[in-house]
Amino acid sequence: MKQISALFLILVLVAEFDAGFCQEKTSVIQSTTMYLPGADTHGSFEQYTTATLKERKRRSTEVLSIAFTVNSSPDQIDKLLQKHKTLQLSENKKEKEAKILRTKITLHPAVPLQKFVALVHKIGEHTQTYDIDFSRNEIFVYILAQDDPKRGWLSGKFEVFDVESKKGALDFNGDTLIQPIYDELDFRGDIIIATRDQKQGILSTTNKTIIPLRYDALEILKMKDASEVVKVREGERWGIVSMHDEPLLPIIYDQLDYLNIDNLFLFSTEGKQGWRTLQKELTTRRYDSVDPFFTTGSVLFFTSNDGYLDIRDKDDKVSLVPMGTIIVERSGDHFIVKKDKAEGVMDLNQKIVLPTIYENVFATHSNRYWFVMKNKKYGLADLKTSDNTPLIYDEKVESFGSEERGIFCFKLRVNKANELKCGAIDTNGKIVVPFKYDAIASHDGNFIVVNDKQKYGAFNLELGVTINLEYDYLESASDVVAQVYKRNGKYGYLYEDGRKMTEALFDEHQAFSTSAMNISVLKNGNEVCLTAEGQMSDGACEE
Repeated sequence: MKQISALFLILVLVAEFDAGFCQEKTSVIQSTTMYLPGADTHGSFEQYTTATLKERKRRSTEVLSIAFTVNSSPDQIDKLLQKHKTLQLSENKKEKEAKILRTKITLHPAVPLQKFVALVHKIGEHTQTYDIDFSRNEIFVYILAQDDPKRGWLSGKFEVFDVESKKGALDFNGDTLIQPIYDELDFRGDIIIATRDQKQGILSTTNKTIIPLRYDALEILKMKDASEVVKVREGERWGIVSMHDEPLLPIIYDQLDYLNIDNLFLFSTEGKQGWRTLQKELTTRRYDSVDPFFTTGSVLFFTSNDGYLDIRDKDDKVSLVPMGTIIVERSGDHFIVKKDKAEGVMDLNQKIVLPTIYENVFATHSNRYWFVMKNKKYGLADLKTSDNTPLIYDEKVESFGSEERGIFCFKLRVNKANELKCGAIDTNGKIVVPFKYDAIASHDGNFIVVNDKQKYGAFNLELGVTINLEYDYLESASDVVAQVYKRNGKYGYLYEDGRKMTEALFDEHQAFSTSAMNISVLKNGNEVCLTAEGQMSDGACEE
């Protein structure tokens, strides 16, 4: 007989006790299960048992965990189970718990022992080996589980097995219900999406064909009334059929996306887009592009046709853009709009939230703050307070930070040579980086790298630290323990408060992030391991 690899299961037994007594009553096993991979002896698992007891006490139901090992033969399994029919746990518990734990518990498997053993051997026949991979160990746990709504054995579902890369399924008794002829079997409640030879269909859990395997792809969609339909693909075209394979939308669409509101579908065909229900097309024309967005309780559509941008409701009867206003572009939850050759900002509810008085308006990283330009000078506008910084800057650069907080970079002409130099202001217009640098960069607005005359430095605005312009290169990256710098052709690491983690010693550099606290780098051609504390050891870091 082939050897079954050591596989640990935890049976959770339930006994109900009458008030004031420890008289045993057997009941159906409830399914609290867990794995113990890598062990090869059974144990009492007292810590787990105690925690479970405390959790279940209020229901007058006590739970006891028993571990056993599935070894090499049915006889050994039977002997091991018989050995554990009666348990005596240690008494190093609180007295109340100890009385309960010392009570005799009779084993009542959810699946009769002979069927359990038969199933083990049936699996062995199908897989042609008893060396079952740990990823497949779940099959044994599910034998005893009742609470898994998707694949629990006691709810009448079945378990998938593999034969030569083909999938089939076993029923509750371990008999073959679905022959191993499928490439994939994907459980979806009471149905299974089956794949064979790159075609998909739907089976029932009694192995009846619901939708034949004739589609190149399919997806089950739940409609607003909780009914289900199936989006199907033949070649490059999509359509909709019912759960009985009756056509609902012809298979003619290049794109067909369910919007999950008002039972609407966004479609694309012959390079044009529109929207519809299952019953009829709602668009009065086809658009070059359609971008749905949601307001309170409804969906609207941002459309483009021959360069003209518009907002339409689902009935597509009239434009929702205020009369005389033209949409320039969309940015997040707002639209840059133009009226009488001046620009402003409109929100999703078609309300003008920044007056159309500027020559140009530009989005920043935030929906709240906007770059504005008037008389060829730039500043910052706040939609929440309607406050503006002075429009005194000669160019806008970029912005960094969060929705409510940010750093905004501009260029300003300085000195007698009238040179353009970079600097930055905060949301109040306060200068936080002086206007004296050639370039400026940041990831989140806290650690800002600047360079001037090919030397790099930095500002840590959160800590109030300035790092002098002394490096040949300095990085600004996210989620890092230390930033990379370069000096004299070698790389080193620098904490964001300006302290050096290392000197410039390395031939190369790589990310030193919170997810990689030890990194392997080359030093003089030899690999070394560098820790987040700046300690080095010869050789690559251990995995």
